[in-house]
Amino acid sequence: MGFRPLIYKRIIQSIVEMYIVHRRLFVYYTTIPSKIVRLNSMESILLLASERIKGGPGEERKDLMAARRKNIILLMTDQHRLDHVSYPGSGRLSTPNIDRIAEGIGFTNCISVNPVCSPARSALLTGKYTHQIGLTAMSGDLSLQHPTYLRALQDHGYRTFGIGKLHWLQGWKFGGPIGHGHPLTRLRDDIRQFGLDEVWEVAGKQLVSRNYCEYAAHLDKQGLLEEYREFNARSGTNTYLAEKQNFTGESFPFGEHNYLDIVIGDKIVETIEQKTTEEPFMLFGSFVGPHPPYDPPASYLDPVPYEEEDDFTPGRTVRLRTIRSSICTECAAPTKR
Repeated sequence: MGFRPLIYKRIIQSIVEMYIVHRRLFVYYTTIPSKIVRLNSMESILLLASERIKGGPGEERKDLMAARRKNIILLMTDQHRLDHVSYPGSGRLSTPNIDRIAEGIGFTNCISVNPVCSPARSALLTGKYTHQIGLTAMSGDLSLQHPTYLRALQDHGYRTFGIGKLHWLQGWKFGGPIGHGHPLTRLRDDIRQFGLDEVWEVAGKQLVSRNYCEYAAHLDKQGLLEEYREFNARSGTNTYLAEKQNFTGESFPFGEHNYLDIVIGDKIVETIEQKTTEEPFMLFGSFVGPHPPYDPPASYLDPVPYEEEDDFTPGRTVRLRTIRSSICTECAAPTKR
């Protein structure tokens, strides 16, 4: 099987798993979830890039080591708790395709330094605590004065790509009018200064209602943007208490091909396929789920019976549940290291 079908199936089938998790999270969800990411420490990412270029300053050695540098694909999900995947051995669901991706590197002992989205993402980018970068709440833009791991990789010859939700800019007040957020498609050059050669940024599902991002442009071309924003408005809103969250669970009505994480996954695959240069690359692919609203396409939910059980309550021990979905055997079967 060629590279495209394999990587495509692994990414997309992982999204299937992620959004069947939505069905479960619609019943039980916590206010401050642990974030789980692949390669989620700056030091570990830099280790992969730098351990192969240590040594003498000679250009010959640099060229030799550069030829051995590995490409890095960092995939991150949003508000995805560790017990919502099975690869650590303690999950509440079986997620074989996410497990396959985790055969690379998964830092299961890393904890986000901030429970809030934009500060946590900025801390990951800079390797600093959020009070050190002046972002402790969901307000403000990350300053360019702070070093980033992406710039460090660029300095070591990597070409860097940012695809999906970045959320390093949050300079507008929450609760503002629809459409009055950041014009992210016009801020690509600003975002590149954080250390990205290529940027394809989307806002979170709810943030698309204010920001004009690549996904907003994708829907706008089809005349769907305002309908999507209306769908967001009726899907529910965040609250400070989990028991008071009230998301409708309405399925995404605009076609599976337009679903935000499907669009992000397609863009990741396209970018990998179209890369032609010999230089090593770092691709940060950031999905927006399973952050609410819980809105997967009906085709992902229909095969899974709806059950209201308390088995996602923290601290309880329950048997591992198997997601019933059409998972390709090539992707789901474990590989030998």
